[in-house]
Amino acid sequence: MNNSNGYTSVSSWRDDVSRSLGSMETGISNIETKINGICEVQKKHDGRIDTLEDIESNRKAVNKKLNALWAAIIVAVSAVANIAFKVFN
Repeated sequence: MNNSNGYTSVSSWRDDVSRSLGSMETGISNIETKINGICEVQKKHDGRIDTLEDIESNRKAVNKKLNALWAAIIVAVSAVANIAFKVFN
């Protein structure tokens, strides 16, 4: 004789609940394993990320100084060209 939920006895209900809980625990364990693996990979790459950030900030600073140097060279060449033009004209 089945009740409204389809179980014949309390033990069949309990067995079904135990199977459901067991599969949920297995799923949670698998998720935790995957998350731990991801965290380990992230820890391995933390140093590389810091290094790349340092390189990028250095690149920006060098780029600014290089642009200033180019501007100074252009100004100097223009000034020399103007002086040469006035002298030879």
